[in-house]
Amino acid sequence: MSLSFSFSRRVRIALAAGVLALLMACILPGMLQHDSVLQIRVAQAGAPLPDGFFVYQQLTAQGIHIKSITPADDALVIHFDSDAQNQAAQRLLRHLLPQGFVFV
Repeated sequence: MSLSFSFSRRVRIALAAGVLALLMACILPGMLQHDSVLQIRVAQAGAPLPDGFFVYQQLTAQGIHIKSITPADDALVIHFDSDAQNQAAQRLLRHLLPQGFVFV
């Protein structure tokens, strides 16, 4: 009786450890992934947003990698892999785009 109890306890511990390892393997990468997001908004209501394709072309021409660029809620939302790419994009876009845009 004690041998089967000890074996089943070991199996349960091993299963629990395996389930915990699988959960960590699934959840941890999502927690560690960090997107840097830049939103370009217009300062005055009714003004048009910059063209997303133009922004994409200019940033990639300067070697700034963009994960995604989408219009959303009166803003152009750009996702980058790092904060350094975000800052470089802001510097470039401040020179390229006319006055009247807010970078958030």
